[in-house]
Amino acid sequence: MDPRLQQVAESGSITDFYALIDESPYLLESIDTVSFVNTPLHIAAASGRIAFAAEMLNLKPSFARNLNTNGYSPLHIALEKDQKDFVTWLLRLDPGLARVKGREGFTVFHLLVLRGNVDLVVECLITSPKCIEDVSVNGQNALHLAVMNDRFEVLQVLTGWIQRMSQRNALSTEYAFLNQMDLTHNTALHLASGMLYFLQFLSVFCFRNKAKALTLFMQAVKLLLECRMVQRNEVNGDGLTFLDILRTHGHIDEGGDLQQLVLKTGCKNAASLPTKLMKTYDFFKSPITFWTYCSTQTRRISADTSDEARGVFLIICTLLITAT
Repeated sequence: MDPRLQQVAESGSITDFYALIDESPYLLESIDTVSFVNTPLHIAAASGRIAFAAEMLNLKPSFARNLNTNGYSPLHIALEKDQKDFVTWLLRLDPGLARVKGREGFTVFHLLVLRGNVDLVVECLITSPKCIEDVSVNGQNALHLAVMNDRFEVLQVLTGWIQRMSQRNALSTEYAFLNQMDLTHNTALHLASGMLYFLQFLSVFCFRNKAKALTLFMQAVKLLLECRMVQRNEVNGDGLTFLDILRTHGHIDEGGDLQQLVLKTGCKNAASLPTKLMKTYDFFKSPITFWTYCSTQTRRISADTSDEARGVFLIICTLLITAT
């Protein structure tokens, strides 16, 4: 970037900016052709220059989604520099920017969760609800990040939102969000129980913080268990269920609230789970039975309302009546 343009972006002077454009009319175009570059909007974001940023977006809307050489968008930079007013303004201007993926696939929404910014997390969920579906390259979603970074209030918001949402495909979205596995096949529930184990080894000099953290993670575990769509008996990459992790590290008191909740929600250890009798490839290799054929055609027709599909449906109904 031209050093003069960088200086102008830092100062936020729109007058000086147009003086530069008068000298070099293609100044912004030369920046826009580069895949990874610090744009004037990145510089303005770092300095919190809202008026200058508005002018940049007026001229070059694409700058808002450009990543710099470190893999960050202007909003990522504004968050890193704690420019809260700038972040709020830009998200309200374009709510879709909450879903821009930067380094390691972390979105702006992910960073808001990680930082525990509850107000902006809620605003993103309302104005850009699909941001909750985004996953990093490590397979982590907002739920993982809230658990790993001890953001209990954000966790409450996320679980409360996902169980109340009524958008299209809400049920499948809720299931996918609550049971997302990272690259090591850990769900948020696995991570919460694992963090309880990690906290046992904190220094005795951090006892007060340790006790508080243990309480919060125990609350997080209970909160996740109370979500009806959470799969409590998923096995992680180490072959352990949530209950295996808890029992291994002695976090279930006999007769305690957690034990009662574990029993109530049907948590099991890996050894007691039924083995899968048929692998996926065995299923596809198996013969197509009459009932398999009928159920498959019925599912296909449910997604196709054409006259031809309705005709096929009538044939299937006739076959079913004849068979019974």
